[in-house]
Amino acid sequence: MQRTGLEFLGELTSKFLTRLIGDGILDEATDTIVDNWHSEREVRFRSCHATPKLTIWLLLLMALYRDLGIYSVYQKLLSFMSAARPDFELKSVTAEALVKARARLGSQPLQELFMKQTGAMSVPSSFKGHRLWALDGSEFTLSDTPENVAEFDRRADACYPSAKAVLLLDVHGRRVRNCAWTSWRKHELNCASAVTSSLGKGDLLLLDSGYASFRFFWELVQQRGASFVCRVTSQWNPEVVEELSLGDTIVRVKTNKKDRAEFYRQGINPNREMLCRLITFKVGSGEVIRLLTNLTDSRKYKKTTLAKLYHRRWEIETSFDEIKNDLFSVRRGKQPTHFRSKSPQGVYQEAWALLICYNLVRDLMVEAAESTRVQPRELSFTRATALINEFIHFSACLKQKPKIAALRASLVERIGLSVIDRPQRPRSCCRRVKKKMTRFRRKRPGDPTEERKISIRIRFLDVVLGVKTKEVTRY
Repeated sequence: MQRTGLEFLGELTSKFLTRLIGDGILDEATDTIVDNWHSEREVRFRSCHATPKLTIWLLLLMALYRDLGIYSVYQKLLSFMSAARPDFELKSVTAEALVKARARLGSQPLQELFMKQTGAMSVPSSFKGHRLWALDGSEFTLSDTPENVAEFDRRADACYPSAKAVLLLDVHGRRVRNCAWTSWRKHELNCASAVTSSLGKGDLLLLDSGYASFRFFWELVQQRGASFVCRVTSQWNPEVVEELSLGDTIVRVKTNKKDRAEFYRQGINPNREMLCRLITFKVGSGEVIRLLTNLTDSRKYKKTTLAKLYHRRWEIETSFDEIKNDLFSVRRGKQPTHFRSKSPQGVYQEAWALLICYNLVRDLMVEAAESTRVQPRELSFTRATALINEFIHFSACLKQKPKIAALRASLVERIGLSVIDRPQRPRSCCRRVKKKMTRFRRKRPGDPTEERKISIRIRFLDVVLGVKTKEVTRY
């Protein structure tokens, strides 16, 4: 009975998220990944109730219940099971068993599941036959443990270690196509080639000035057939070939000393050059913006159109806000960090599981936007997440497929109605943050952290009525 109940619990757990998707892609991918995981294990463990499949789905549900740990999520599933199958009596798995199950599973199955999910992603052409993508990086805070510091490092003035994520984002639906997790010390450009390896002909990549590199541009255009629009600083002074109009010129971009050395090391001709287009403009009384692109056809791609298009790169900044503040943030806990795991393997598990759930929410928002004929960015992400949490509660008690399909259709319809009722505000302030004012100094790595024992000694005195006696308490 115990084993049968746990198998049913695993099936019930997987159905929570596969019912949201509708076609069971994640469920089939999970079965394949678990089979591969078993075949690659050199050491066989004893049979455990916390199976790899159940552990994977628990990690995914932890992304939706960020204030709960894995054991609390498991207890919530038990309550769902008692509502769906009251005839089953199931003993609870201990918290230690779930922690050991996470350690046995590792982070590789979650990463493979993320890649299978994004491999089935369909992105429409939203700009003159091009699919729009954006690439950028951001830092996430971790629990302050020696293992996390050794893996990801910590800034000199930071309280917690940081991990850097470099994301490739679908601008139309704000879905993550690929990601690389690394230490904050590693430059984002070092991960750009691997993250954008899936791009090809018909893809247009919007880049910030930190990705301005001839070698990276050459890989995108010549090796993959993709296009780019990148902001460059005033230090870029390419040779002017032709002036098309005011603020619009054709330029010749050549390799610098660093790129020539890298091409020479790879056995490639280092003397390379590209014909690009440099657009220079200013918005209002703001700073001068310089855009470099390989879209040299000025009749098809007008300079005003490209200038307005580059503003859509800000969609990835909005996605970082949704990921870090709405989905990743833990509102209750001892440490206000984005990740709660105290080991690097646990951090990677959390990271891939959270990105899978973020794409899951975004897929439903894209589906709802198509049904209501609005743009996906016009829908509220926080409202959609709340509706999905409600769906999980209600779907646990349903067994008949027609009722489940009707409930999912109602969910998509309600997400489609959660349109943001205010226009998108333009960013008009400088990049500054407020720091919490405190009279205590910052904690340093060398400060003592061990617990100190305090001995308390209490002395009792005889009290005579009518006589005032001074009470003495010694600590």
